[in-house]
Amino acid sequence: MIIDNLSNIKFIPDYILIGSGPASISCALSLEKKNKTCLILEAGEIEFTEESQKNYQGTVIGDPYHDLDIARLRFFGGSSNHWGGWCRPLDSYDFDSWLINYEEINKYRNEACKILEIENQFDNENFINDSFKQVNFEFSDPPVRFGEKYKNHIFKSKNINIAFNAYVLKLSGTNKVEKIHVLHKNNYIEIIPKITIVGCGGIENSRLLLWSRYDSNNNFLKNLPIGHDWMEHPHLPIGDFIGEEQKVKNFKNKYLMKNFAYTSDDGYNYGYFISPTKKLMTKMNINNFNLRMGDPIGIKKDSLIEENIRALMCVAPRYAKKLSNLLDKNILCSYKIMGVVEQKPNKDNKIILSASKKDLNGIPLVELHWKKNNDIRDTVSKFCQALGKFFIDNDVGRIALHDYLVDYTKPYPKDSLFGLHHMGGTIMGKNAYESVVDQNLKVHEVNNLYIIGSSVFSTAGYANPTLSIVQLSLRLADHLTN
Repeated sequence: MIIDNLSNIKFIPDYILIGSGPASISCALSLEKKNKTCLILEAGEIEFTEESQKNYQGTVIGDPYHDLDIARLRFFGGSSNHWGGWCRPLDSYDFDSWLINYEEINKYRNEACKILEIENQFDNENFINDSFKQVNFEFSDPPVRFGEKYKNHIFKSKNINIAFNAYVLKLSGTNKVEKIHVLHKNNYIEIIPKITIVGCGGIENSRLLLWSRYDSNNNFLKNLPIGHDWMEHPHLPIGDFIGEEQKVKNFKNKYLMKNFAYTSDDGYNYGYFISPTKKLMTKMNINNFNLRMGDPIGIKKDSLIEENIRALMCVAPRYAKKLSNLLDKNILCSYKIMGVVEQKPNKDNKIILSASKKDLNGIPLVELHWKKNNDIRDTVSKFCQALGKFFIDNDVGRIALHDYLVDYTKPYPKDSLFGLHHMGGTIMGKNAYESVVDQNLKVHEVNNLYIIGSSVFSTAGYANPTLSIVQLSLRLADHLTN
């Protein structure tokens, strides 16, 4: 049901959720099944508006990044409105530093897959050896837009209420949230909640809590490391692969299952995905990582192969000469290689409030302090060297890395991308000094405040976070009602 005027609301729902993205909607749907009442407060409108989107402006200090007002969306459905549809759970060892384990979150995978309209086919993965594995992705096609998919359901629901243009200015309280301060259609309203669930995004979750603490007259949210350990998924061009077509085909038939392919902006059809095992990550001290091999689409294959043979002459002259002799027989193949890298939590990568810039309602905009440390290059370089040796030992082909992965003084390529995966800032942990929420997503030392979304991730892995976000939201709904 749509609430047109919060001033006239005659009941206090069991749960108030801030934000209407995948996290909040998934949680509300689950609570509804348990006969609980919810009120969703969405700061934006039902559809996109430029005026509302301006509130997402901000400043990035450090490495180049997207403008913050295009990296997320402020209307019904949240960032699912520009989600690409990629789905994959985190690996079991991604949870090594979490307070919950893989088996616990995996209980909610079937239900999350139904919400995202994907198959649950992630367990059929091949181990190439004890160092490498072929991994699967599922693709929501077309990507589920939560606002579109659940619009009619929520608007007709008796237990889920939603108010649009309801901007939560701040929370206030002591050891619990006593008031939610809302600007609803330019009318200021105070709501006294039973339980508050913050799910307004991987940047806005931190922003709301930071401002609530700053504007408090007491110790509300004091000392929590809000905004710290912010993470992204760098998507990097890595280099090239070249080999004999039949030998590569034999390798793919033995080890790689083409899960699905996507055509990227560089004109390559990426369809094969290889990642390290926990053993290799431990041995080489690298982050989790996903390497993707792409066939050329609409590009002259022969010229690409000739270019790679010339490059090989400097490092592997005998092999390059062998390939050169085979060039005219049209039995060679070449692939572009790109990868998605896990970024480790780092307290210097953080969200803070701007000292000078404010949004349309006088609330400080964010400053995102963010850099890629050398563990990003180390991960890609070491992994590709190990995989390259495996290819040489098994006579599959050769990998050539771009210069920036060999000489760290060279900058990252300009065509480096990011997943727009905003993780961390309100991470999960044991206590209030090192984290913001506990294993049940409750904010430390605040009895009735919970946070959902990828801002609670303790580590990032490399997997797209949407599936894990939905799983955590379903788990929270169970926890709250049990």
